[in-house]
Amino acid sequence: PLDDARELFEFGTGKDGSHMLAVSPDARTAWTTDLGSRTVTRVDLLTRRAPLSVTVGEEPEGIALAPDGSTLWVSARGSNQAFALDPVTMQVRETVATGRFPLRIALRPQGDVAVTSDLQDGSLSVIDTASAKVIRTIAVAGAEGAQARFQVTILWSADGERIYVAETASDTVAEVDYASGTVLRRLKVGEGGDGMAILP
Repeated sequence: PLDDARELFEFGTGKDGSHMLAVSPDARTAWTTDLGSRTVTRVDLLTRRAPLSVTVGEEPEGIALAPDGSTLWVSARGSNQAFALDPVTMQVRETVATGRFPLRIALRPQGDVAVTSDLQDGSLSVIDTASAKVIRTIAVAGAEGAQARFQVTILWSADGERIYVAETASDTVAEVDYASGTVLRRLKVGEGGDGMAILP
């Protein structure tokens, strides 16, 4: 437990369904996906204002900042798309068709690919960040096991060699070898596990 943790401030985005967020390394800026409003909002954490919101796809939910901070990636589960945005101007640079219901997106630590968690397909779409094209699809549960597993959050290992996929319906985390696309094992976890983190 974080015994010394305290709430610094609470900020209302003014949008419907603000859910996931990404924070800049310098902790000056945050970006939220606003499911119900179909928007992505940039929040200035110093002035505590949200100066800019843009419409991005249908039901944007997944969000991740590139390791070098140059690009903001968003996945829109309602339109089966991923978007690359300028994190400052919020202009959409690229639009990518993904698998079905991509409710999370995560950048490899090396920054060369972004991966979406495509819940209804039970798979991962691997997007080359340079070309903004899907270059691979990795089956985790596959379409036949998608409902039984119900994959949600994805997390990269620090070396970019493994992808961990939270499967909330089966109370498991799938460990996937990125190079081969093979599910190495499934770890049994608590009921309905979703959020994940790796301690330094």
